[in-house]
Amino acid sequence: MRRRGRDQSETATDTKREVPEPNYGNSWSQFASSKTAIGVLFVFRLVNAFSIKTFFQPDEYYQSLEPAHRYVFGYGYETWEWKYGLRSSLHVWIYILTYKLGLLLPFSEEVVVAYGPKVTGALLATVSEVYLFKFAQNFASSVGGYHKRLALTAVLLSLTNPFNWFFITRSFSNGFEMLLTVAALSHWPWHRRNFTYGSFYISCAFAFASCLVRPTNGIIWFVLAIRFLWERPWSYQLLKLIVAVFLELGAVAGVSTLLDYAFYGHWTFPTYNFLEFNVFRNFSIFYGSAPWHFHVGQSLPVLLTTQLPFALTSFAANLYSTLNSLVAINVAAFSLISHKEFRFLYPLQPIFMVMGAPVVIKLWKWKQKWKIILVSVYFSLSVAISLFFTLRHERGVLEVVQFLSSDVSVTKFAVLAPCHSTPWQSHLHQKRLDDSWFVTCEPPLGLEGSSSIIVANYKDESDVFYDDPATYIKQLQPGLSHVVAFEPLHELLTSMGYVEQRRFFNSDFHWDERRWGDIIVYASPASSY
Repeated sequence: MRRRGRDQSETATDTKREVPEPNYGNSWSQFASSKTAIGVLFVFRLVNAFSIKTFFQPDEYYQSLEPAHRYVFGYGYETWEWKYGLRSSLHVWIYILTYKLGLLLPFSEEVVVAYGPKVTGALLATVSEVYLFKFAQNFASSVGGYHKRLALTAVLLSLTNPFNWFFITRSFSNGFEMLLTVAALSHWPWHRRNFTYGSFYISCAFAFASCLVRPTNGIIWFVLAIRFLWERPWSYQLLKLIVAVFLELGAVAGVSTLLDYAFYGHWTFPTYNFLEFNVFRNFSIFYGSAPWHFHVGQSLPVLLTTQLPFALTSFAANLYSTLNSLVAINVAAFSLISHKEFRFLYPLQPIFMVMGAPVVIKLWKWKQKWKIILVSVYFSLSVAISLFFTLRHERGVLEVVQFLSSDVSVTKFAVLAPCHSTPWQSHLHQKRLDDSWFVTCEPPLGLEGSSSIIVANYKDESDVFYDDPATYIKQLQPGLSHVVAFEPLHELLTSMGYVEQRRFFNSDFHWDERRWGDIIVYASPASSY
């Protein structure tokens, strides 16, 4: 093999296992670069967004739609993290603009609130996949790969990934973080010969914004920055570039600070507040801690699902050493953080798509019979998983909110369930129900001392409720027309005079036994006669 000089810095392992580029036809390449393709992507993700009828995690609402609804319409629930300024408002502004622009159109408030975020989610997903195509194309060309063929395959993997179908159009900040990350990666100089100042500064702007949305995204950019500096000899030109990058960081942070001021109504610095709570005081463990192997054993299989074999094959074969090291370091770093969730690794999803693409291209060389079997199994499993989790699993918690919003007999209700089990005014959109409430789970913010000791001895309202639900229910404030609870509390509530009014299927199984079975609306004893 021909040896590469230092300025051809991508290691030989990134190119030595290349496979012949399959001939999909010129029409596919032309289609992939056309406005028609972008339109098709948008329609696909629009169908995706409107097909989602299920609940995943509270942050989909309470870190985006709920604060946006409160800002635009003047009522709604504000969680503790917004009161203490832990979150950047960058993501929320997208939905504030969604509501405000929607209200300028000839639609009712109810239509704008119900469907505006879905259209926005489809648009953001489309933009992220357009950037995925550009990222894959630029990365492949920098290492001598398949260019558009690999890029098209990466996008097809993204479109058929079950977790993407389940997650990408939802209003999680992790989705926006992923978009900013892949946009930055698409402009990143993967090879010295591809460096241009304009693209580099654009990449840095997107990268800085992604870190403001979630500071832990800085792990990706720390790794890439070290690699960037390592490949370049020290020079006055490099020093000027570093100074310019820090000035750009200041500009991006300045714009973000102004947006935060406009949102919060006072000066605050969410990045510091976030780090102070989650890192310096380590109170993130209040919301659970997981073993070190959680991301390897659970997050990656969930994110990749049917595509896990492609990514593992690519990683084991070291097809792209740069991406391998980027993924390995990020997963290792996140594994050191006590509080872990699947979606924390979601910004790496575009990288997984690019890593898996050459494996799929190579599989396409198999004999026709085996290709048919592979494609049939892959699509059957992917579609089954996608439909189950978007149409069935945990659909009741959304349907119950629709019922509460539309039933005029509901004047004030309480949700007796683990905190944030349902969305709130972003789905209710009823000011008459603004006095309704749910069991909360605010962390011990005002206490000083070791976080582990404080958390071990602290009980939030949800803990108090489930320690003795009978006593808690007896002490409920008067004036409630209805209460909502999951099926495990059914016998207790009926024995105390609550009358079942509506029942909604929620799940066949659930990791939290408090959320097992159906979700039920009860008329309170005083209102059932």
